[in-house]
Amino acid sequence: VVVCLPAEAKVTRYLTGNAADVNPPLFGPAHDLGGGGTDWDPAIQWMIDGVRGCTSCATKVDVVVLRSSGSNGYNAPIFAMTGVDSVETLVITSALDGNKPDVEATVRNAEVVFFAGGDQCDYVRYFKGTAVRTAVESVYARGGGVGGTSAGLAIQSEFVYDGCAGSATSSQALANPYAHSISFTYDFFLWPNMDHTLAETHFVVRDRMGRLMAFLARQVKDGLTGWALGV
Repeated sequence: VVVCLPAEAKVTRYLTGNAADVNPPLFGPAHDLGGGGTDWDPAIQWMIDGVRGCTSCATKVDVVVLRSSGSNGYNAPIFAMTGVDSVETLVITSALDGNKPDVEATVRNAEVVFFAGGDQCDYVRYFKGTAVRTAVESVYARGGGVGGTSAGLAIQSEFVYDGCAGSATSSQALANPYAHSISFTYDFFLWPNMDHTLAETHFVVRDRMGRLMAFLARQVKDGLTGWALGV
């Protein structure tokens, strides 16, 4: 009998800056919630400054970028921002990765965590319920920053449209809020300021008002909440 075991997952790391842990006092928490498309660097800088508690002091922080695909595109622009000691991107492509002690330690030691865009279903599969998810929560709990854009935004709300069954359009969602392509994930993150919310991405460019209304109505109709807000 031949038993084939899955290959061990491997985390791809990209480090820019100082590898040592700076561990400054923190003055957050802070969120940067980006809708997708072009990143708004001043918003990321605002989150970093909120965590540092200043705009022009000498305090520096370590930033970790989490991805489920892609490369190190955020390293250079974030490292160039004021108050950044290092930027390390971790590309995690398996739930096995999300439970590795060295990966958890890297995230836990950060002062700011930023989720890149991609596929929010990958984030659900690779991060939900893992040690890395708990480590992100610990960063926020001690006054750090947690941000994200596009798929990295979608997972920040209490109710998450996960896209695991396809990508619904507004016309499809309004015609049938229970279409196969509409699926949700719960209990990913439960941020104090994001309760009763569902975060929608690429809102204007992809004409998503209709599907956001259908998604919010689903939360009420399905008994998850008595009211819901779209972000």
